[in-house]
Amino acid sequence: MTTTDLITTLRRGDVAGTAALFAGADEARRRTLGAELARRHREFGWYGSTATALAVAVVAGLPDAAQAATVLHRDVVPTADAAGPVIAAARERRLTWLGDLAARLAAGLTHYPFVTDLLRAEGVKPPGSERFVRHWLGYLDRPVEALRPSRSWTVSATIRSCRYCLTVCCRRSER
Repeated sequence: MTTTDLITTLRRGDVAGTAALFAGADEARRRTLGAELARRHREFGWYGSTATALAVAVVAGLPDAAQAATVLHRDVVPTADAAGPVIAAARERRLTWLGDLAARLAAGLTHYPFVTDLLRAEGVKPPGSERFVRHWLGYLDRPVEALRPSRSWTVSATIRSCRYCLTVCCRRSER
């Protein structure tokens, strides 16, 4: 497998093909491909299946969570079900830093569904920042706008004062 093969597979959005390129590769080969990926990832736009394939390659090839989080920045928008293949790639590699990556992505609030799935899978507590909670509320059944009592609205004040929010949020976090 060459770096050209990797980039071609990523650009096609072939998630399974990306995982297959790394399957059985030794750590030196993974790091070589990961270094090339880190160098070239800004050459393309990453959205949907191409972003999911990139996330798999990042976890399969980069040496640590800091470098992986740098590549999986806000401009990389994976599919809603991206966590599954990424977690599988991490398990295949026996990574110990997937939880750290999830926490770093959550702190930067990149792609809420993907990040929360990683946090949940790794047993990492989500951040309590207002920005993160605001996105959490955005995924509730009721629109956030319906909960907004005034212009001075804050998520933390709304959560404290709205029994409905607390009930729904707690139910959602148990799923």
